[in-house]
Amino acid sequence: MDVAIDAVGFEAEPTDSVVAAMVGMKRIGIPPLPGTRPEDQPAVASVSAINWEVKALRHGGSLGLAGVYGAKADGFPIGDIFAKGITINCGQALVQNYTHHLLQLIQQGQLRADDIITHQLSLDDAMTGYEKFGRRIDNCLKVVMHPQH
Repeated sequence: MDVAIDAVGFEAEPTDSVVAAMVGMKRIGIPPLPGTRPEDQPAVASVSAINWEVKALRHGGSLGLAGVYGAKADGFPIGDIFAKGITINCGQALVQNYTHHLLQLIQQGQLRADDIITHQLSLDDAMTGYEKFGRRIDNCLKVVMHPQH
C-alpha cells in the first residue's frame, strides 16, 4: 500500500487482551501491579491502528495521521517507520476555523449534517450517551445533546 490515512486516533482500543485489561484498570483508577515500573504500564491510548497501517505500507510509503493524538503512546512503531522509510504527515484539524461557516451552511439548508446523527438525548442522559458512543452500542456514531429534550 502506498498511502494510509489514520483517522482513528487514540480512541482505538488495544487489541492485546493483557494490554487491554491493564489499560482498563488504569482508566478506572486501579493502581498498577506491585513491582511494576511506570514504564512497564501501557499508555491509556492505543496505537493498534498505527501498527496495522505501518505493517501494510510499502517501503517509502506515506502515513497521514488525522485522528486525535494527545497522549504519550507506548508501542509506537518508530523503528519500523524508520526501517521502511515511511513519511508521516500529521496535525490537529483546525475545527475552530470552519465551525462558524459550517453552521451557517447548515442553517441555510445548503449542508446536511443529520445523516450521521444516530442518537438524540437530553443532558440528563449524557453519561448514557458517552457510554453508547464509546462502546458503539446501538451503532452509535454521533450523539446530539439537548438541554430540554
